[in-house]
Amino acid sequence: MLKQHPRPERREIALRGWISFQDDARSPCIIRDISQDGATLAVNEPWTLPENFRLYFSLTARTFRQCVVRQRERDSVGVQFEKQDPKNIWLV
Repeated sequence: MLKQHPRPERREIALRGWISFQDDARSPCIIRDISQDGATLAVNEPWTLPENFRLYFSLTARTFRQCVVRQRERDSVGVQFEKQDPKNIWLV
């Protein structure tokens, strides 16, 4: 039997973020909750987002988290953060 690891606790926040997935254009979102492994993002049209995109914590930031969509709701997406080069990571 596989041992299940507890999921990191998500912290509720209301932080502005920006999603980028083509030509580095950034679309705004609201980060509803976050953990080391993922986040829930409030977005206007979740079905239009690709499976993979970058999440920036500032409009002018160069650091980001690479995201994979794991869940889509009417007004939000649940994402998992991919492991990446530490110089591109900024944790809340």
